[in-house]
Amino acid sequence: LPSRNYLDGTVGIRSGIAPGFWFDVFGGYKITSDEVFFAPTLLAPSAQGDIFANTSRALQANAKHAFGGVNLKYSYQQLLDISLKGVYNNWKANQGDESVELSHAYGKPEMEVNANVTVRPIDKLSVALDYYLATGRYAFVKNYWEAENHSSVSAGAGEYKMNNINELNLTGTYTFNDTFGVYAKLNNILCQKYEVYYGYPLQSFSAMIGVNINF
Repeated sequence: LPSRNYLDGTVGIRSGIAPGFWFDVFGGYKITSDEVFFAPTLLAPSAQGDIFANTSRALQANAKHAFGGVNLKYSYQQLLDISLKGVYNNWKANQGDESVELSHAYGKPEMEVNANVTVRPIDKLSVALDYYLATGRYAFVKNYWEAENHSSVSAGAGEYKMNNINELNLTGTYTFNDTFGVYAKLNNILCQKYEVYYGYPLQSFSAMIGVNINF
């Protein structure tokens, strides 16, 4: 079923209280019918040994999402930019005739923190440190075991507390002119182990280099 937003509003106060510094305090509320939550299904055909597969399905529920947070930014000339944003999320989700309430908004974080520090030590060179934290995530996993007669029966369902997303990235960029530049990025330099989606772990560390072309 398609999801529909019946209400999606945000209000807040933004102010620049000092040169180069401003803050934003905000809150909002969102109502969505048939919101989609990620729900993996584990399959293990016992008649064929230890074969394992990880599939997913759309778990839909009518959801109400209240959130609030603060966003701080500071900029010093062209040398330094600092930002910090924190958001708290509160979800209520019900299925069917609203009588079945989900205990968690599966896959959705309860608390999120974004932080960035960008330094420009010399002209055309910038070094950025980005941090993201997401806590309070749960997964709903349903298990299906194929019996010897190949008929699928449910072996029960379970909720799992997922590891926090705790990611720190480092990016260096050098701009030759308005058109060309190069960059190098180190992802997850803390080598944290976590999953954005249950059953799909991300790399503990990765590196990337590339070229920027601006038209």
